[in-house]
Amino acid sequence: MVTTKKLGGIGAMGSAAARFFHPGDRVREKYPPETRARAINVVITGEAQRRVRHTTHLCYLVSIPDVEGECYIVKKNFRVEVSPETPFDSETQVVRPDPEVVDRAALEDVVPNVRCGPGIEMKLPAAIIALFAATAAEAFQAGIPTGRANTRLSESLVKNPPAGLDSAFDKLVKSNFPGALTNKELAMRVVGLLQEKGFTPENTLLATSVCADELARELEDEFVDIYGTNFNLGGLSGFPFAGNTGWGAMSAHVPDDGYCLTIHGPHVGITKDGIIGKVERSGIALVDSCCGSAIAASNYLQAITDGTADINPKIQSFSDFQQGAVQELILPFGQRLARADDRMRELPYALYDSQEVMVNDIINTGKSTIKKGLAVLGGIQINTSPDTYDYFHPLRFDYFNEDGNLVENLLPYLR
Repeated sequence: MVTTKKLGGIGAMGSAAARFFHPGDRVREKYPPETRARAINVVITGEAQRRVRHTTHLCYLVSIPDVEGECYIVKKNFRVEVSPETPFDSETQVVRPDPEVVDRAALEDVVPNVRCGPGIEMKLPAAIIALFAATAAEAFQAGIPTGRANTRLSESLVKNPPAGLDSAFDKLVKSNFPGALTNKELAMRVVGLLQEKGFTPENTLLATSVCADELARELEDEFVDIYGTNFNLGGLSGFPFAGNTGWGAMSAHVPDDGYCLTIHGPHVGITKDGIIGKVERSGIALVDSCCGSAIAASNYLQAITDGTADINPKIQSFSDFQQGAVQELILPFGQRLARADDRMRELPYALYDSQEVMVNDIINTGKSTIKKGLAVLGGIQINTSPDTYDYFHPLRFDYFNEDGNLVENLLPYLR
């Protein structure tokens, strides 16, 4: 029999990472993001549908101590610690496996759609199955990956679009970035593939090298929801400015006999009407540049190519050294960008190729610190308006063993 977690209802109490509560501005006054604090003694006051990160979720309405007004949180992100007198009807209709105590035979019956043929099945880790079972109607409707033999997953993967997907906009994005997946589809496929290598939420450290722009958190949060908090290696435009020192520190934080998933890459915006290099942002009327750092570096490079740049013999200022580095690192791609049919569409790919040089050097230098295994997912983040899904174009998905040797290219199985 499956052991169940405590159910939610009016009067129930629990806790969650403060960053998962909304409205964010109100919660941040009490819990600044840099503290990574956990809100405790939170009381559930109701439940309702709320739109969070482009998707409608069934949320708990809550009262947080010392935070004025009603807040809400996606149910899967909240831990109920004191049960209510009467659980919500919606709670009693969902099987909620406890990720720590699981009858695996029962779980195979809970998710029979992970089978793809006689003798072939994917046994997802308990925590992931719990996540699917508890929130299938509200979060992971991109389709559940079926099993695969000999660590191969391609045509057998269910490719149902996420709920609420704008099909016309989806075609627009993919016509400009062939091979792009929504962040939700990407997360589903990556988790399924890595599970077969032994990666679980309990033994995996997530490390990211993405831009400082708040829009880059969309992809990051998709994986944080699964693997937990991440180690940040990145800076402007997504370059891994933490370098070898940061990589060494990150490696030391990987659980003993555990794994690391590293995600890296630049990002680019696309508006609802298909303008690349710009994006609509929540609460801002101006359709803003994205990525601002990348576009500034591109403008600098174009001025050099055109012969109109001002010569500055001074060493780059420490007050803006990351942007100075981005401008220097993109210099080899001047002719490539000048010849591109669409400079803004080509720009993130040029940045990616530049970043790959740094990423490979950092990995090769620090590969002796790999514990059980390392997965490196690289590509282009594609940010969109607040009411449409964000995307990712995967360009690399490599698996390294504990000896630091590249043993498998998993990229074909994401497509």
